[in-house]
Amino acid sequence: MRVISGLYKGLKLENKYIENVRPTTDRVKESLFNILQFEIKNKFFLDLFGGTGQIGIEAASREAKKVVIVDNNINAVNTIKKNISKIKNNNISVVRSSSDLFLKNNTDKFDIAFLDPPYLDAELLCSSLLNIKDHMQKNSIIVIESLKQTEILNHSNGFILQNRYIYGKITLHVYRN
Repeated sequence: MRVISGLYKGLKLENKYIENVRPTTDRVKESLFNILQFEIKNKFFLDLFGGTGQIGIEAASREAKKVVIVDNNINAVNTIKKNISKIKNNNISVVRSSSDLFLKNNTDKFDIAFLDPPYLDAELLCSSLLNIKDHMQKNSIIVIESLKQTEILNHSNGFILQNRYIYGKITLHVYRN
């Protein structure tokens, strides 16, 4: 697992096994950032289910103004912190919290949010999608990674599904408000 482009291009990231964490493949990650490529610089980026932190670190590498990575798993948080320590970027913060609790207590507004919850937890995905609206700026983007067969709403709380991108078993759903 590595950073694909930007300031930290080529940096190898820690990817040891963490229970219930399935890192986004390089192919899907590259596609995600091709979709977002002109929209990341100087933006506030949220990775709500951080796992290894690779998506948030990739956003920072592409000059996101600030990145917040959230995960509830202590091993994931430790891995994220280890990966962030390799780049010495003060614009990335890591929060150990459940997604629902984070969204309940957060006061920041994000320009881009990436949601990649555990694939079999449709309830968690739905609650996150419903609760994230108040944490997003106007003209913001939410991207959800899911299994291809996962049913996801075409619109939610003012966000409209703009596009779906299918990569084998994985789908990226891009919403805009």
